[in-house]
Amino acid sequence: MKPNTRKVIRWVAGVFLALSGLGSIVSGAFLSGVLILLVAAIVLPSFSIGANFRFNLPMSTWSRWIAGIGLLVVFAATMKEPTKATTQLTLDQKIEAILKKESCTNPSVKWDTLSRDSGHVRVILDYGAGDNLTSSLVRAGIFIHGMNVIRALSTNPEFGHIRVYFLQPKLPLVDKFGNESMSQVATFDVSQELARKIKWDNMDYQMFERVVESEGNLWLHPVLMNK
Repeated sequence: MKPNTRKVIRWVAGVFLALSGLGSIVSGAFLSGVLILLVAAIVLPSFSIGANFRFNLPMSTWSRWIAGIGLLVVFAATMKEPTKATTQLTLDQKIEAILKKESCTNPSVKWDTLSRDSGHVRVILDYGAGDNLTSSLVRAGIFIHGMNVIRALSTNPEFGHIRVYFLQPKLPLVDKFGNESMSQVATFDVSQELARKIKWDNMDYQMFERVVESEGNLWLHPVLMNK
């Protein structure tokens, strides 16, 4: 390649890099911009002439390549990978996810303030319970799901401000006219104090039902009373 051609290519590349460096600085990437400007200075023919004339530092083709590559390596090391956008779930969405994990359908989360000064609240959970074949299986499923949900909430510090867990499972019931609708089949609540007394690893759904009935509040629809 002719010397004049190489010089033109160096001028074009150097100017392009210089503009890129200035653009990086303006956009806030100061360190990256400075490194690009240094590479541009090495590429530009005027830098070699100035270095040789002022500092008696001759810049051969190989030395320029080595310096340029070195700066590019430093530049690459300073580049951060673009952070992936993360979706921050709300408390409602996290509780709904817990209910859905238990195969509960159409979950709804509501809040009731117990003490305005302390920030203590009651969470009210409406959801569709599993519709099994018999009332005894439905009843068992309601308490299994309720036990798992309350365990997940009471053992997670993120939900530590919740003082009462109030569950309202629903099932599709048919009235005397043959109309089917989602109806509430149970209501039971457990306080945080009670939940923290429970040794969850030793608890089954029948024990949990007895605890809720004796220590909490429990109401069951007559359809669930036919064991």
